[in-house]
Amino acid sequence: MHRHFMEVPALLDELREAYMQREDDRRTDGRLSGLVLKIQQDRLEKWWKTTKKLTEVQIQSIDFAAARQAWKNVWPARRRYVSKFSTNYSPVGRNMQRWRFWKTNQCPRCLAPNETCNHVLQCMDPRAATTRRVAFSTLTQRMVDIKTAPQIQEALLTVLKCWIENDGIPTNFTAEIQSALDQQLTLGWNQFVRGRIALKWQQLQSAHFEDLKVRQTGQKWASLLIMAVWDFTWTLWDHRNDVLHNSDVHVQLLDMDAIN
Repeated sequence: MHRHFMEVPALLDELREAYMQREDDRRTDGRLSGLVLKIQQDRLEKWWKTTKKLTEVQIQSIDFAAARQAWKNVWPARRRYVSKFSTNYSPVGRNMQRWRFWKTNQCPRCLAPNETCNHVLQCMDPRAATTRRVAFSTLTQRMVDIKTAPQIQEALLTVLKCWIENDGIPTNFTAEIQSALDQQLTLGWNQFVRGRIALKWQQLQSAHFEDLKVRQTGQKWASLLIMAVWDFTWTLWDHRNDVLHNSDVHVQLLDMDAIN
């Protein structure tokens, strides 16, 4: 018994050393992860600038931290969808014709030519409009669930609907809300639906949480908002695919033999 008792300090030293090594490894992993993210973001920004898809001002207004947090919290299948949709590489009519899978580039719902990712969200086919109303209702509830400031929620939903329907954007908002809307407009609402939201939304929501004395960060809220927006666009994309594959439109318009 006495010998085992004398061995306890040595065992504790070994455990302490192992713990410290594990903490060092974690810090190293964290630094490496941060470095990888920095390299990836730098490459992405360079590509955006080189291809003139986004300007420096637009890039600097993106809430990258919230987007990364949202990305970590969605499952792999949704990540594949987001990565394609956000880069306009989804198999929409325009791409499928260009890739020589389809004879036409028409939308399978409204039959308009040159179907793009934006068109999937903006399609005016009655079936698309019905699905969009349901998707907006779900998005509204999600925004309530994550405790979105009422003024922010009203502004985002109102202007998003205007963008989808190609209507004029109202300007009867407070100065703070209008400033965030202006930043998002500069970035683009087509970027918003892809999860690239303006930084000022997080800042406004953080102030709202402070007023409510809620222990939640604006960044966490922003990541949940991005996930809700991704779900919104997925609902419309899924409906479009349901029409494509479960009606006779592919027989009428598309060379499906090439891909079956």
